[in-house]
Amino acid sequence: MSSAINTSIKASETVLTTRLTNQDVQLEQSIRMLSTDIPATIEGAETRLMHRFDGQDTLLEDAAQQHYVQTLYLQDQAQDVLRSRLLDALAFPEMNERRNTIEGRVVDFGETYSWIFDPAGEGKARSHGKKPHMFVKWLRTGQEVFWISGKPGSGKSSLMDYIYQNLQPRGHGFAHLEAWANRRPVRLLSFWFFRPATSVLLKSLEGFWRSLCFQILDIDQDIAAKIRANVDRAAPNSLRACLVKAGSHAQSWTNIELRSWLRYLLDHSAFNYCILVDGLDEVPNDHEALLDAIRFIAQGSNKIKICCSSRPEALFQHAFQQCPSLRLQDFNYRDIMAHCSERLSATRCASFEMKIADRADGVFLWAYLVVEELRRAAIQGDDEDDLERRLEECPSGMNELFTFLIERQDTFYAKHPKSYLRLIEVTVRNKLGPLSLLEVFVASQEPEMLSCNFPDNLNAQFLARLDAMAENFEANAVVRCAGLVEVSEQDIDGYFPETFPYKALDRVHRLRAGFIHRSAQDFLVDSERGAALLQACGISELEALRRVMTARSVIFLVNDNSSSDASILRAARQIKGASWTGFDSEVIDHTLRTVLKRTPRVFPPPLTENKHSNVSHVNHVDGEDLLCEGLVCPLLSPLQNIVFICCLQFGLTPYLKGKLGVLEQEELTLVAGFCASLLLDLDRGGFWPDGADYDYEILAMLKPHLSWTLNLTLCHYWPGADFYLYVSRPFWQHIRAYSGKGFGNDTALKALRCQLEALDVSGSYSTGQALHLRAWFVAEDLQLVCTEPDESTALVVSTLAKDFDIFKINIILEPSAPGVQFYQCSPRGLERFLEIDSSTSESLHKAFSESPSPFPDSAAECIADILNRRIASLTAVEIAGIVLSHREWGIHHCTFSDGQFHAVFYDSWLAWKRRLMDGVLDQDFDADPEHDPILNEILKALEEEKTRR
Repeated sequence: MSSAINTSIKASETVLTTRLTNQDVQLEQSIRMLSTDIPATIEGAETRLMHRFDGQDTLLEDAAQQHYVQTLYLQDQAQDVLRSRLLDALAFPEMNERRNTIEGRVVDFGETYSWIFDPAGEGKARSHGKKPHMFVKWLRTGQEVFWISGKPGSGKSSLMDYIYQNLQPRGHGFAHLEAWANRRPVRLLSFWFFRPATSVLLKSLEGFWRSLCFQILDIDQDIAAKIRANVDRAAPNSLRACLVKAGSHAQSWTNIELRSWLRYLLDHSAFNYCILVDGLDEVPNDHEALLDAIRFIAQGSNKIKICCSSRPEALFQHAFQQCPSLRLQDFNYRDIMAHCSERLSATRCASFEMKIADRADGVFLWAYLVVEELRRAAIQGDDEDDLERRLEECPSGMNELFTFLIERQDTFYAKHPKSYLRLIEVTVRNKLGPLSLLEVFVASQEPEMLSCNFPDNLNAQFLARLDAMAENFEANAVVRCAGLVEVSEQDIDGYFPETFPYKALDRVHRLRAGFIHRSAQDFLVDSERGAALLQACGISELEALRRVMTARSVIFLVNDNSSSDASILRAARQIKGASWTGFDSEVIDHTLRTVLKRTPRVFPPPLTENKHSNVSHVNHVDGEDLLCEGLVCPLLSPLQNIVFICCLQFGLTPYLKGKLGVLEQEELTLVAGFCASLLLDLDRGGFWPDGADYDYEILAMLKPHLSWTLNLTLCHYWPGADFYLYVSRPFWQHIRAYSGKGFGNDTALKALRCQLEALDVSGSYSTGQALHLRAWFVAEDLQLVCTEPDESTALVVSTLAKDFDIFKINIILEPSAPGVQFYQCSPRGLERFLEIDSSTSESLHKAFSESPSPFPDSAAECIADILNRRIASLTAVEIAGIVLSHREWGIHHCTFSDGQFHAVFYDSWLAWKRRLMDGVLDQDFDADPEHDPILNEILKALEEEKTRR
């Protein structure tokens, strides 16, 4: 039994040993497999993780690249906005008018003037014994000024236009400029003075400065960013002020300001510039100031050179005696020969070209007029002897030639003259704007034809009759004016509709009539023979003005595409006093009714008892009309508002007198007060053109009908905020100034008091007693002075608080010491007013009255000081609202740090915001948000701002 047990035990041991051995083998295999799989598993996991990280890196890189591209795009967009604001501020519609007129005369120069860019021709004169020009040498190596002089009619402006076209990139002469610039980029600037221009900006230094600044900003697209960054602190404040939101163009600037702008732009631009200035003698006054401007530009930098042209007047000869120059008449001989050959080649006088060129003595206009005279005679059948006799009889001087051409006029035309010359001369001399050939045509018709049953007579039958008569009018007008006028294509607003069936009228409407040259107008005005020619036209200057006004109104009334009445009212303004007729009033009545019909206006609703409804938001109205940008009387109809505003805007004194004469006493008092308030403008010259000439005549007319104590309710339009605000005050307290330039200037305030005294200030105050006017002064991209609203409530303030800093001011019209007191301030972002102490008031008055900027840096520092003095009265929410209100430039931003407000520049304000958003708080605050309610509110506002974006 024990043996069996032993055998069984041994068998169990053997089985157990075998099982353990197998398990050992399996365990060893498992361990071996694990030792192999774990690194592989780890390696696989690492590989998968790396792939994931690489994918995330790629996504992050893509996101970063996308963010970078988007940032660049936004920066480019922001920079484009800045450039647009600056360009809008400087632009004026007539900027290129003169050059376009010159280019319209000469579409293709051919070989004319090609000698100016011929280096080989510089050493030899084109006329025997004359001094050679060195223009190409000056272009390539010279500095400062090159002067082109020439007799009247020698073609100076045409040569300057040829130079302009060929100094553009890829032009014939551009390589010469590139040689001078020595691998720097180079561009051309230009300005074309023109004395007969309607716009004063084409014949003044202001237009000169503005145009050059505009062109630099248009060429150098990076310079706006330099102005904003202002790294070297050299950018003029008034220039930086134009970086703010749209509206800066409403301002005007002094020549000193604009001159400083140009110097900054020239110094900071990446380009070299060659500047062409045509017609120095076309500036009516102060040639010395113009020459100083030329020297200022030319001597300020080696990156600048100037080519200018003028008649050879003594002042210019002395100023440019040391400069390289050329006399144009010395180089015109061959070009005149070529012109004669081209025009006379197929006529019997083809051989006269040398004789004409000799007689012309370099005066292209003389040659042109003589050639056309001979060509007409040749076509009419004159033989060669007659033609030569005609040439010999042509006098050499321009005035004598004009007289000769008039005397050689067709005898029928001489016996039966038309009014064309008088109409054109009156329009040009009185600066009534461009005159279309259609206006000349309509104005030359018999007055009874236009006035009979006006305006019901302007029907299809009337237009068809005019259309038939206008068929050959273009040629007839030129011939009847003895060649003194020319007709050219013009760009106009208000072409006739495409469906307009009267094609002859449409054609002459697209043409502009004007003198062939300034010397032609001078001849008519200054010479005895020219004056006699105007007298022979058979109509007086007064009648010519009335005809131009009527013709413009007729064309306006029959042209549904036209909505501008300004040219009609400018002509009406020249008809004075007793010369005004009932028909004149009828013309203006129908014109203004049509204006209102074609251009719907948004007027404020009637005044109500609900104060909240008395802040009326409106849509801005573009165009020449100023009704929505001034005062509106809600108690008058829209048409009455238009009538009386236009009377004041254009000085239509006799028309206004007629309108006042038919009113009942109560309405007369209302209208007189409204008109008087329109004249009480602190910003004289800004709203009403040439206002000082007729203000006092109108004031004297209004004076008997005014009440100094009766409240007059008017709607004040607030630019920028885009709403009307109802204000009820006596008429003399409805003051405003839209640019605010000089509002605190003693001269402006004294002028205002003089106007009030002209209305009989003793009616309300004793003579010598001070007048006090309470007003609001709003400062941003422009300055607005406006009568204090009836209710200075949170409603009005909250409407403006996000966009404006508002000051309550007291305008003191002391006879001896006028001035302005600032007594309360509502900083941007705060919807209530804070008191201002006397010392801060003086600082603000000094800042705003002396600085060219609409919001000087020192004023921003005053606001920070006001806030710090009243900091205990401000809540955390108010402080957050103030510091996070957005300004777009300058030192007009506030940060809050170390328990104080600080006036800082835009970049510093952005850096402060970024610190807080990134959680870097200890530089500006001692406590964390949980323990600092101001910091907490600022961070909450920043988070909300981030969410909105």
